[in-house]
Amino acid sequence: RSRSMHTIQADAQGGIAAFVAEQAAQPGEATISLHQFDNDYEKVFGPVPVADAPADELHPRGMTALLDALGRAIRDTAGYLASLPKADRPGVVVFAVVTDGQENASREMGRPAVKELITEKTAAGWQFAFLSADLDAVQEARDLGVPDASAASYDSSPAGTRGAYSSLSASVSR
Repeated sequence: RSRSMHTIQADAQGGIAAFVAEQAAQPGEATISLHQFDNDYEKVFGPVPVADAPADELHPRGMTALLDALGRAIRDTAGYLASLPKADRPGVVVFAVVTDGQENASREMGRPAVKELITEKTAAGWQFAFLSADLDAVQEARDLGVPDASAASYDSSPAGTRGAYSSLSASVSR
């Protein structure tokens, strides 16, 4: 929800809503959580069954504390999964990152610590997707330990934003 998202606010909101609807239409069970960030981190909802996900309202503001948000969201997700009985843990964990800007405000986490978390969770079977506008997504993802094939750039325009969420949904469905 960084300030730079104001030009694609409606498209990002619509992209999230379309992603949730497409995932809810897939066979099987899935839960979803939504975390948003700027200078501050907020867990918006979840984990909830994907069909029960509430609508999100995006309010752009602040800067881009990407590393802090990633670290906290990964830890929140890991804590939730650890609290579940082993038999209730999901077979697949997909952790998707969508950002429109480059890190410029983190105070708690550095790149090496976030990379260590991502590397640890990837080794445990988590799948990461990294979509970014306004920076070299593949290099940024690589620097964070996300495989090149799991990263893509998108154009920070209405069509580019809609396409990014559509592509993400298709990838998660596969």
